[in-house]
Amino acid sequence: MMALTRLQELQLFGCENVEVLCPLGRLPNLERLELEKVGVRRLDGGFLGIEEVENANINEGEIARVTAFPKLKTLQISNLFKLEEWDGIERRVGEEDATTTSIFIMPQLQRLFIRECPLLRALPDYVLAAPLRQLYVRDCPNLRKTLREGGEG
Repeated sequence: MMALTRLQELQLFGCENVEVLCPLGRLPNLERLELEKVGVRRLDGGFLGIEEVENANINEGEIARVTAFPKLKTLQISNLFKLEEWDGIERRVGEEDATTTSIFIMPQLQRLFIRECPLLRALPDYVLAAPLRQLYVRDCPNLRKTLREGGEG
C-alpha cells in the first residue's frame, strides 16, 4: 500500500469477488474514491486503516493523532448490493484509548454519493460530521428510512 502514496484517485469497479478492502484510508493523497459493484458486506476500521489504533503503544502523557483519508474530498459508493454495515469507530477504540488517541476520519470530505446499496442501514457519525457540501442518496431504502427517522432528510 505504501507504494501508492502519490495516488490521488482510485476507482474499483466490478470487483464483485472482493469481500474485504485493504486499508485505503492510509493513502495520504487520495482525493477521490469510487467503489462500484464491489462485493464487500462491511466498511469498517480495516477499510479506514485505523484497526491498529486499539493496540497502539502510547507512552503516558502522549496523544496519538490518526487521520484516515486525510485529503479525501469525493466518495462515491454505488451498486454495493451486499453492503450491510458502514461502521464508525466506536467499537474500534475503547474508553482507555480514546483519552490518548485523536482520530480524524475524512476531515475534508465534501461530496458523498451513495447509490443502489439496498442493504445499507446507516451512515457512521464521522460521515455526518464531515464538512459535506453535497450528499446524494438514491435507491437505498433502508438508509433513507434511517435518515428520515433521524430527521436528516
